[in-house]
Amino acid sequence: MTDWPQAMRYCAEEKMRQLEKLGVPVLSMLPFKASVLARSKRWFKKGAIPSPYAEGRILCPSPLMFSGWVVQQKDGKVVHAREVVVPSGSASGWK
Repeated sequence: MTDWPQAMRYCAEEKMRQLEKLGVPVLSMLPFKASVLARSKRWFKKGAIPSPYAEGRILCPSPLMFSGWVVQQKDGKVVHAREVVVPSGSASGWK
């Protein structure tokens, strides 16, 4: 498995979020490898305005930003995204 570092980070974060049982407010976790649409900045892209969302998979919570996620896009590029959307019914056919 090539994603073991992200899987380990995901598991560690999941354990840390059990602090909610002690009264510490925490955000809920999204499933590992869940299909999502990650919002990206588009102000620097030239030409026609593209969609602000790109398909990808959740790898783990981002270590670089509070309440962000590490997302692997369809093209293999790994990005840190603050905003992700889980499509209803998993409309994406990406595997």
